[in-house]
Amino acid sequence: MRHALLRPRDHSGQRQARPGRRCREALHRARREGLPEEGGIDRSHRCDDRARQGGGKDRACRGPRDQSLNSNGEDGLGGRTRLTAESLVEMTEIVLPEDTNARGSIFGGRVLALVDKCAAIVAMRHARSEVVTASLDSVDFRSGVRVGNVLVLNGRVNAVFGSSMEIEIEVHSEDPLTGARHLTTRAFVTMVAVGPLGRPAPAPRLKFVSDDERERAFAAGTRRRERIARRA
Repeated sequence: MRHALLRPRDHSGQRQARPGRRCREALHRARREGLPEEGGIDRSHRCDDRARQGGGKDRACRGPRDQSLNSNGEDGLGGRTRLTAESLVEMTEIVLPEDTNARGSIFGGRVLALVDKCAAIVAMRHARSEVVTASLDSVDFRSGVRVGNVLVLNGRVNAVFGSSMEIEIEVHSEDPLTGARHLTTRAFVTMVAVGPLGRPAPAPRLKFVSDDERERAFAAGTRRRERIARRA
């Protein structure tokens, strides 16, 4: 990254003109490196900093406008941050006979479909862009849900890694007559923000306001490393 941004000088001390393709590619690589830390890491300023040290703005290094930027010209590493509370989602769904098997318990596939839908809404609220599902890291079915019960799904963003987001979904079963609830399912879903061209686009960084949010982000980072290791 550092060597990709360095540019040699000629004998007069001025920086030599050079196409900015390598510099732009290095910036794109940096934007894809997300960390679950408050405020993240902004590497987008390095190119302009080196240009100012050379005595002015470096237009070749700046290059054309990134097509993944939103209408306000902001990207996920350019200053946008959002709170977890801004994208919280709660969904409710009553369990009907067509959602259940012969024993009156809900199909696991029906629960997964609702989990995916809830995660998509959370991710779209946070990124304010189209999103796609990348993976379901883990799904734990703790207990069954009977016909006539109400499913209550709660979704939240745990961490942002460049263009990808870990979304945690908890599913509770509620007895409509008593209001009693119990946890039935927990899932971790990875969603990816996409730009107008259908390619991954930077998502806003998370601004943490509690130790609980920081701990969730740390745990999400651990799960991400384990997920990447499994693919290797």
